[in-house]
Amino acid sequence: MSSNSSPRIVTETQFPSQRVQNIIVMRHGDRIDNAEPLWITTAKTPWDPPLVYAGKERAFCTGRKLRNSIGFPIHRVIVSPFTRCIQTASEVVSALAAINDDDPLEMTSDNIKIDPSKIKVSVEFGLCEILSKEAIRSDFVPKNGNWGFKFSDLEAKFPSGTVDSTVGHVYQEMPKWEEPLQDARARYVRVIRALADKFPSENLVLVTHGEGVGVAISAFLKDTSVYEVEYCAYAHLQRQISFGSNKAITPGNFDVVTRNGQSGIRKYGTGVFMELQLMMAEWRKFRVKEWLENWPKVNTTSWGDILWKNAPYAVIWSIWNARNESIFKEKFTTPKRICLTVMGVLWYWSLGKIESRGRRFQELIVNWKMVVTGIG
Repeated sequence: MSSNSSPRIVTETQFPSQRVQNIIVMRHGDRIDNAEPLWITTAKTPWDPPLVYAGKERAFCTGRKLRNSIGFPIHRVIVSPFTRCIQTASEVVSALAAINDDDPLEMTSDNIKIDPSKIKVSVEFGLCEILSKEAIRSDFVPKNGNWGFKFSDLEAKFPSGTVDSTVGHVYQEMPKWEEPLQDARARYVRVIRALADKFPSENLVLVTHGEGVGVAISAFLKDTSVYEVEYCAYAHLQRQISFGSNKAITPGNFDVVTRNGQSGIRKYGTGVFMELQLMMAEWRKFRVKEWLENWPKVNTTSWGDILWKNAPYAVIWSIWNARNESIFKEKFTTPKRICLTVMGVLWYWSLGKIESRGRRFQELIVNWKMVVTGIG
């Protein structure tokens, strides 16, 4: 486990018998079913959405950023078998191996020439999406249990000359459907370690899914949970590798180099995570009708009366919406953000009312109790 102190990036020249290994764990680009909800109605494989064009652009530009800004070379890209990850990795590989990428307006690999000797790529089933209703709708799952992923077909989608088909796979087949969430998280940790150990002299990019990126932070940074992973966001892990005189290799522990809010990842301490979990647990067990019937009455102002009467409905809508965002869009929030959403909904619902004229949204944020009760 990493300590709570800020990790530092170590250069490879500091230790003659050691090197620093860097692992970038990256989420795929923008998927089509989030941009075009009706896509699933005609899709032959609704469980496997491809990227939209903007997703390819984001992936290529992220690869270009990795090539130009991180301060160390990437030797190998290893990727989940899902189409959105294969397409993301293809763009990243092209950006990393580009030899004519001198036009900043070039946003995809379409017109890019590469040197395939600069990078190698392979597919790893163990980096796949969580195979449960946490991530994939049950009615989308292939009826025969065959996800349709073949190594040879997937490898054909990468730039010519970049595929390393000799790599031994951590997972020879896909995990079983209805994989428990905790098992999937343990799988991501196991695969990250296994791939890093397999290539101790190389820096890797692992293209996977949002939960995999979150685990790359939370598993190696004590008392930390991730609540938001943007498309093509990436976690940066780093460790020292010691090489003995007898060719023995001793890997150190991973440090998380990524800072909060950096490279599209937002995280918080365990205390906030537990608060959110408690809120969602309470949501699952309460009875809405009973809760509404017992909503307390308060002595309030005219504007406060409107807000207070609508408050339980705003709370229900906001929590339910946060739940759906986390399940279907992999977007995670915090209790504080839910409270702000509730206030925003109440403000919007009160617009046009005589009682709300001359009022400002800032009043709700600064002093909710004063607005509702008239008492500071």
